[in-house]
Amino acid sequence: MSWTGIDRRIERVILRFVGGVVGLAGVVAILATACDSTAPERPNFLLVSIDTLRADHLGAYGYERDTSPNLDRFARRALRFERALAPAPWTLPSHVAMLSGQHPHDVGIDDIDSSIPERVPMMAQALSAGGYQTAAFVDSASGGLLGGERGFNRGFDRYDHAPHARTPGSKSEGPKYDASRTVDAGLAWLRERDHSRPFFLFLHTKSVHTAPVDLERTSDESDAPYRSPEPFGSRYLPEGRTQFAWHEGERPGGVRYLREMNQHLASGEIKPEHFPAERLAELVALYDGGIRYVDEQFGRLLATLGELGLSENTVVIVTADHGEAFLEHYFFLHKEIFASQVWVPLLVLDPAVEQPSVESRSVSLMDIVPTILSRAGLSVSPQAAGRNLLSADSGITTPARPLFSYSRIRREPLYEAYSLEVGRHRLIYHKHRTWEQFRADLFDRKTDPDEQSPLTDESDLKNAMLGQLIERMKTTTSGTGQRIEIDQQSLESLRALGYVD
Repeated sequence: MSWTGIDRRIERVILRFVGGVVGLAGVVAILATACDSTAPERPNFLLVSIDTLRADHLGAYGYERDTSPNLDRFARRALRFERALAPAPWTLPSHVAMLSGQHPHDVGIDDIDSSIPERVPMMAQALSAGGYQTAAFVDSASGGLLGGERGFNRGFDRYDHAPHARTPGSKSEGPKYDASRTVDAGLAWLRERDHSRPFFLFLHTKSVHTAPVDLERTSDESDAPYRSPEPFGSRYLPEGRTQFAWHEGERPGGVRYLREMNQHLASGEIKPEHFPAERLAELVALYDGGIRYVDEQFGRLLATLGELGLSENTVVIVTADHGEAFLEHYFFLHKEIFASQVWVPLLVLDPAVEQPSVESRSVSLMDIVPTILSRAGLSVSPQAAGRNLLSADSGITTPARPLFSYSRIRREPLYEAYSLEVGRHRLIYHKHRTWEQFRADLFDRKTDPDEQSPLTDESDLKNAMLGQLIERMKTTTSGTGQRIEIDQQSLESLRALGYVD
């Protein structure tokens, strides 16, 4: 360790001592570690969240289209979890789980104005207190679903919003998300950081997500719901171009088209099976183009990590907050709670682990926090609900734990759902807007991974899991969580992304 690094650690220890946080024995122990040249080097951490990326659209998870060559190569060297579940099918609650280790349902995340209560410790706070440099570059406005105003910035030395639209000395121009800019910002920070200290870098990109609605779109610009830079955007389209216009009446196209379709689907005016197959195929092709674009940027990120000499001591974790629906059940976008929307990729590459492997046990986004903190040699808050993914004690012999997910936004009662997964079975307790009451459907994910055919011969198991699920639903603090006031700019950003009308 360099003397500069030691001096800074001594300074931090003295400040903590003066504040009465640690005693004399603690000061002596920390100073001894700081000055011990034989102390093991602590790992760096890079966490990448690819918004709206469903697991089954990656080659590593069996997809036939070549959407993810770089991610697939990474997966072959990593610990790949076959079954990682998001706690909810939208950005805000899933990132609460990913960055705090607590279930968002338990801390009151139930609407687009929800924020993280002060009582909830964040992973970056623990890492910062443990001597880590912390930085985040997120595709979100400050009041957006991953905005710092909601509490996500707690513990980060630097928390940058919308790096795609930022130039030195300027303000964000709005959410025209670009993964290449996000990667550029992260790499610039890696070069500028204090090289004597370990780091935690969090990168989040919305380049797979539906594109923001551009109200000033010119007639020659695409109004497709998913848009990526060329040659990626049209890579999987017939003849390399869009065949359809995606506007609806007088309203702009883009995500607004899909929201409008969801309203027609919810009212029964349109049946999912009657939606034109060619249009649906084009939507999927456009979505997949976004995956290929982000995959290209991820490959560049990994290559530069190697060039900077960081690969051998950086734990890299890649995941997503939720997936996306293409009428597999009732709707488009990510309103439901079926596998297409809550089954996400989770890849962990730890240089200290020599052999890659595939884990079939079900895991949660909440597991990321105890995994990182334990690997950093730091204490995990007793409030964290996850497990250390790298611990032998959390292996395949560990009894299956119930994994709870929910889909509920107070101001949008289009669809409400709760699910419980235990082993190979998943119970979904849900209500469509046109249904008079909730319905419970039990699925066997081994024989029916797409959750198309509810079991009819497992009534005892279904009733037992329903009772367990209802008890779990009661643990929420929903309605008592903290709120933020969404400013006009953030509201416009959310409206452009289709979260509000």
